[in-house]
Amino acid sequence: QVGEGGFEVGLFIADFQTCFDMGAASPGDKLDNFLFDECIIGENQANKIVQLDYEAPSAWAAFWIRLNGADITNYDTLTFYARGDADVGIPLDFKLELKGANNTQTNVFYVSGLNEEWRYYEISLESFKTPTGFSPICSWEDMSELVFTFESGVSGEKGRIYLDNIYLQRRQNGA
Repeated sequence: QVGEGGFEVGLFIADFQTCFDMGAASPGDKLDNFLFDECIIGENQANKIVQLDYEAPSAWAAFWIRLNGADITNYDTLTFYARGDADVGIPLDFKLELKGANNTQTNVFYVSGLNEEWRYYEISLESFKTPTGFSPICSWEDMSELVFTFESGVSGEKGRIYLDNIYLQRRQNGA
């Protein structure tokens, strides 16, 4: 079965109809950095979305979703919907982190182009790179978390974004 963007139906991560296995993180020594997450009713009143409010004046704040050891070997693209809120602040960029092997391996990708309109993002897993000082993801078989991170020097000090329908998918012509 082929879905949006020419993808075969993929691995569901979160649609926020129920808020489970997710939460916020920030550095313990920087109390002025935080993220608040809340599942709210979307604009059409029939769908829940997640609202993320962050402040990161001196470090970072993050929203994580547990992947519980998922094997994502058969998928090649992360897809989701996102939009910002200009009244609070829209991040210039934000970081996506895929973590494997109980969070001991990390690959990242920076997302840009967020505005007040819902946007559908398709991000190839090949676009995720290992940051300096981190261990790379060696296998897609034991994934721990997907993390949305807002860094003070990248995202801005304060902002709000909304997320919906996060999936891992495979292009119709194969991975």
